Amino acid sequence: MYNQDAGARLGYTIFGTNDIASTLTALTSRHYERYQVTDKFRRLTNIEYARLMGFADDWCQVAKIYDQYALFGNAVVPACVEWVCKKIGQINFELSKSG
Repeated sequence: MYNQDAGARLGYTIFGTNDIASTLTALTSRHYERYQVTDKFRRLTNIEYARLMGFADDWCQVAKIYDQYALFGNAVVPACVEWVCKKIGQINFELSKSG
């Protein structure tokens, strides 16, 4: 799949789903990404970006849809942040008990 004749750009990048999502991008290249969803190739919606990153569907509604792609592409998954914070808290608790 190419977005312009004569290969003026690199063309679309196609990602299969197979229950695995590739790294979400925050660059303008996201407009050339296509995901295979069933038998169709399409861009993911801003809500699908939010869900893949672990955010609620309406998490970033104050931003323009165009900007939401960049925001979610630059975000850290909330579940990962929670896990790291718990580990840090656990280590701090253990250190305070031994000191």
